Amino acid sequence: MNSLLDAFTTEWDRLTNEFRNLQSESPFWLTCSSEYEKVFIASAVTITSCATIWLLSLQLYEKFVATKDTPDWKKKKTCYQVTNLCFNLVIGCLGLYQNYWILPTLTAYHATNSIEKIPNLFDEFYLMPAMQLGYQFWSIPIGILYVNESTEMLLHHVAVIIAAVCGAFSNFGFRYWLPFFFGVFELSSVPLAIANTFRDHPNAAKRHPLLNSAAKISFAISFLYIRVWQWLPVGPLYMRNSFFLFLTTGFGITKVFLLFQFISGVYLGYLQLYWALIVTGMILKFVGVKKKKKA
Repeated sequence: MNSLLDAFTTEWDRLTNEFRNLQSESPFWLTCSSEYEKVFIASAVTITSCATIWLLSLQLYEKFVATKDTPDWKKKKTCYQVTNLCFNLVIGCLGLYQNYWILPTLTAYHATNSIEKIPNLFDEFYLMPAMQLGYQFWSIPIGILYVNESTEMLLHHVAVIIAAVCGAFSNFGFRYWLPFFFGVFELSSVPLAIANTFRDHPNAAKRHPLLNSAAKISFAISFLYIRVWQWLPVGPLYMRNSFFLFLTTGFGITKVFLLFQFISGVYLGYLQLYWALIVTGMILKFVGVKKKKKA
């Protein structure tokens, strides 16, 4: 027991000292106005693009799909799903490119100490948090006014905003991991948007059963593989580093922000595991139904 306690204390002291040394190298927040300008422009372009896709989708849905009996909420929610699909496909592909093609060419990729991967990399990866900020700020009012999103999802949006603010405006923005968290992660949301659209349009699901099934199966597989299997080695490490960054920051507004960032990271991690249980339950239920039908 004493040996375990000694090992824990030694590791705690090591991490505390390393994070204090890290924070002594530069201020927490970026100080160059041009960096803020880049983020604001990218976020504004994302908001404008999402609003344009949503409005265009409404026009097309109204003209080619909707009937006199189609409720207004269904039109707006379907177009929200279309916008969600487009955004997640774009940022997911960008995340794939940055995570598997750009990241391996950088010096930080070869660092054995995860703490060395926390700072810098603004010019390489600022687009990821900037695009997420733009999308979340667009989706929150749409989700509240037209989609009736759950409190759980609204809190998810807020948590992503907090993580994105750190990634966009801090010298210690964890940008090394953002192509995965903010990009590759979202690929599993593409088939989810299709499956949700079919759920709101049962007649379309009956007409296209193979596409509906393919969307559900590809969502389940991609979610469990990306958001659980690939997340498990990285998520707890991110949360540990986020905690020690909070712990070693002096008292003030930044420390309060980092507390919320750590809580947001824990909440987002909890959501992945909670949703994984739901997805796993759906898979087991589907397999059970198929076995009963065969019997």
